[in-house]
Parts: sequence; structure tokens; C-alpha cells
Amino acid sequence: MRTFGDSGPRVHAAALIGLAFACAAAMTACSSAGAGSGTAAESTAAASDIAIVPTQQGSTANDIYPLVTGPQVTPYNEQDFQNLMYRPLLWYGGVPGNEFGYEPQLSLADAPVYSDGDTVVTITLKKYYWSDGVPVTARDVTFFFNLLEADKDNYGLYTPGLFPDNVKSVQAVSPSVVRFVLRRAYSPEWFTTAELTDITPFPQQVWDKTSASGPVGNYDETPAGAVAVNKFLISQAQSLNTYGTNPLWQVVDGPWRLKSFSTRGDIDLVPNPRYSGSPHPQLKELIEQPYTSDTAEFDALLAGTGLTDGYVPAEDASQVPALEAAGYRVYSDITYGINYIVINFNSPTAGVLFRQLYIRQALQRLVDQPQDVKYAYNGQATPTYGPVPLAPASPFTTAYERSNPYPYSASAAQSLLSSHGWTISKGGTDSCARPGTGSADCGAGIAKGKQLSFKILYASGDPQYSVMMEAFQSAARSVGVSIELSEGQFNEITAVTGVCSMGQSACNWDGVMYGGTTFGVYPTGDGMFNTNANGQGNFSSPTADALINDTEYKAGQGYFDDYENYIAQQLPMIWMPWQQYNDSVVLKNLQGFTADQDNPFSDTFPENWHYSK
Repeated sequence: MRTFGDSGPRVHAAALIGLAFACAAAMTACSSAGAGSGTAAESTAAASDIAIVPTQQGSTANDIYPLVTGPQVTPYNEQDFQNLMYRPLLWYGGVPGNEFGYEPQLSLADAPVYSDGDTVVTITLKKYYWSDGVPVTARDVTFFFNLLEADKDNYGLYTPGLFPDNVKSVQAVSPSVVRFVLRRAYSPEWFTTAELTDITPFPQQVWDKTSASGPVGNYDETPAGAVAVNKFLISQAQSLNTYGTNPLWQVVDGPWRLKSFSTRGDIDLVPNPRYSGSPHPQLKELIEQPYTSDTAEFDALLAGTGLTDGYVPAEDASQVPALEAAGYRVYSDITYGINYIVINFNSPTAGVLFRQLYIRQALQRLVDQPQDVKYAYNGQATPTYGPVPLAPASPFTTAYERSNPYPYSASAAQSLLSSHGWTISKGGTDSCARPGTGSADCGAGIAKGKQLSFKILYASGDPQYSVMMEAFQSAARSVGVSIELSEGQFNEITAVTGVCSMGQSACNWDGVMYGGTTFGVYPTGDGMFNTNANGQGNFSSPTADALINDTEYKAGQGYFDDYENYIAQQLPMIWMPWQQYNDSVVLKNLQGFTADQDNPFSDTFPENWHYSK
């Protein structure tokens, strides 16, 4: 399934906990709870064939339209919501035993065929139907493409020069065949997993209109008409309280359709009886139920209220026997991702500091990742040393990244700063004593007396985040780097970041940590580390741009290694530990759930679930 085009990044609030639906529970304040009530949870859910999965208020789905804008590029919107109703054309990875390959059972089309020196891609659609009985055709693919191409700046995954810019033309050759002519040859592995998996067929027979009362037409076939259609659909998607009643969102091709939706985050999905894929959902309902904290969620688990699954905070590990007595089994999942602090290179106050590599190196030296893994995450995390996850094992991680290029050392951080003209004020705030651009000076744009201080906003509620950030703040203070910390809800934080220019009010932030990024099959840096990447701190490097292009245009692992090593060395972000493993629970009598376990790409497949009798 898509996690940033099955190859790039999607912002992530916290490590996923079992189901993608439960990922937000890890962000909330933890405390121990009391004993449960036997197997009430198991019997309550099974009696009605309903699955109830927990989410956290403030970190729930808030966009139903798959052409999401930047702040809405989250697993809550896509994996947990949109993909259950609107299937991507091609699905790669995420299925146990086939974590990185083409998955025919989940794809609406056969694997793409490349020709003419990898400049032409032909895709044949399978026999799928929309819930209104109309076939899913190549016209629905060209409809998607036309909207994207005409209004690409509104798409959160758009990177200039890449999809759709790198497509010369697209044609519905027949109702079941669509053909893309590319502007140049691309690596089929990259183009398929990074670009084609971003395509989601749209119901053209319902959505191709410019107003709620207007007729359906072929407006998308002109650029102006396509822009008008896309803006209409975006405007409809902004009315969250109408999701359950708006006829636009009732025509789906996935296994689920929306029954009701509340702005608080309550989501009720029911099976799509016309779903063409397999298996068909056996549950009667799938409910996403928000909780204000993981204390409330954990209490609900122990009280036997019928939650299908949930997260076990590390502090409450001793309560696992009580959960098992209440009808749950414990499992651990793993996710393919990295964590970091996004630093804003265009911040009006801190950008001039972050643009100096030696300052970024000093800041990285102040993050004690092994200690954070041990004490903040109780060992259930892995360090982040570069742009590619260290685990699970993949062919992409280089020896250089694994070597931890910038291990924790407060003395090394202090040496870097003092050797570049900073007066060290331990417990206070360092100041620039030698302005200038020489090798021993503070660096371009840093005035004499400039203080080494900045602000970081991080996702609220998770004590693990607080432990990490306060440890970083303390280590920084020991060498005179002043960091002001504050907390905010995940949706607030992701709305802060974005491409901006110096002087714009949108650039008035220094750093944020929202929990990191999950990757897909091909962990490219496209959309994350190239110039004008959405929501990633305004880092810009011609070298990085060229190396990322090489991973896309040229075959061979060496090109990917060069990109990865350069990004690991350049530190466009401050790397932080990624919560790799999570103790979660699921009802013992829920069958079919094994297809969702050990899924490194944040995907979940509730159409596989059913209760044993």
C-alpha cells in the first residue's frame, strides 16, 4: 500500500501500534490502570461482528479526498481511512511474505509493462466495479491524472520535475488499458514503486463536476476545467461533518464504504457489497473510536468494553496478564521508518544557524540515541543515523549509515562550536565571537553576538517524546545551546511545516518533531530531501537533488548508496530514535488479523478479519 508513493515519506505521529488505526495511542500520556473483567471484551465484539479500534483525538483522519494537500499527508488519512474505500491502482509491499513486491490481490491492475527503452508504460486494469455498479476503467485513471496535472501545486506529494511533470502524455487506449509516455527513461523499479503507486482511480462518472448542483461532464479534459473540478472536490472534503452524507464519498471501489464520520474523529465503516476484490469483509462494521489519552484507551481495554485491539504502554507492561485474562493476546509489530527533528533552514531567527553544517553536526552530537532507546523507549526502538531505516533489514542501508557518523559526545559538540568562533557559556547561551566565513568563523550571515538558541515544538502527550526532548535540551544546555521546548497536537504540528520563503509568516518556526516518517518499498529521498520538498524544513542542496535524481533515473545500487551517504553526512534533519517495536494486544478470537502483523509499511487489512465462533 502507499506510504508516500510506496517509496517515500509520510509524516507519522508516533510509532504504529499493531494496527495503523491504533497508532495515535502511543502519543498520549501513560499511567497504570486496574484489572479487567474476564472475557467481556472478546464476547462483546464477537456478538455483533463489529471491530472497534482506538485512535487519539487530534490525530485522526481529517481528509477523505485522496489528492491530499501537504498537511494532510498522514497515515491517519491514507492507510487508516482513504485506502479502505479508494484503492490505489497498484499495490506494492505490506503483505507478510511479500513485503517489497507487487501484490496482485490488492491491485486494481496487472503489473506495469515497460517498453521503448523504459519510456512507455502500459497498464491493464482488472475487472473492478464502483459501488454504483459502473466499471472502473482507464478513464478513471486519466481523470485522476488530469486533476493532478492541472492543480499539482495543491497536491501534498508533488515534487517539481517528477510525477506528473515527468509524464509526456497519458491515454486510455481502451476501457481496460492506460498508457503513459514518459519524458525520459526511468528505472522501472523506482518509477513503479514511487510514481505509479500514487495513482488512485477516481469515479469520473460522479466526481467530474464543478459544483454540488452542477451536472457531471468531461470538465477534466481541459486544464481550466480540471482545476475547477479539483478545487470543488477539495472544498467538499473540507466539510468534514458532511462526509457521511455527501453522495460524492459514497461511490467507492474498496472493500469499505463510509457510514458516518464526526469531526471528533469517530469513523464508522461498513462493507461495500459491490467490492470486486477478495476477500470480502466479513465484519458488519469497522469503527474507529477516539480516546483523549492512552490512559482512557488502556482503561477501556482492561474494562472489557469491546475494543478490538490497543496499545500497551511500557509503564503498564505488568498489566499484560490482566489483558490476557480479559480475552486479548499480545503481539509486537514493526514499522519501516525514521524519526527526526525537522529544522527550518528559512527560519527568520534560527535558519542562519541551521544552514551551517558544523552547527547541525554539533546538535546531532547532543542526541544520545542509545540512551534514548534504553530509557525513553525501554529498548523498543532503533536509532536513526540517516535517511534509510536501520530495521527491518533491507538492501538499502549502507555501512556508512550503520556506523553512526555522529555519535553522542557533548565534548565533540563543544569543540565544533568553539573552533568556529563561539564563546561557550555552559548553562547559559553561546554567542558568536568571530563573525565571518572563514573555516574558523561562525559562518555566513551570523553576526557578532548572535546567540545559539532556537525553539522546538513536539507532539504532545507521549512521555517518550518528552524524555527524549528534555534529554536533548539538557545536553544542549551543558554546552551553551539554548533550546526552548513546547508541545502541540500532531495535526497542529504538521500544519506548521511546509515550503516557505524567508520573510513569510509561514516560516516563523524553528524546529518540530512530530514522530517521523514511514517509508515504502523503495525509500527514496524524493519529496523529503530535495529542494522544495513539502513539509521538510526547506533544505536545499544541488548535490542532494542530483543524487536523488540518480536513484530515479539510473539503475544500480551504487547510486542509491551515494545518495544515502550524502544525506546521512549532511544532516538536513536532526536524527532521533524511531519506535520500532510496540507491544499491542488484539482479541484472541479475531481471525485473519495475522495478515496485518509484522507489516513494516503501516498497512492494515480489516477485510481479512472475522471472529471465531
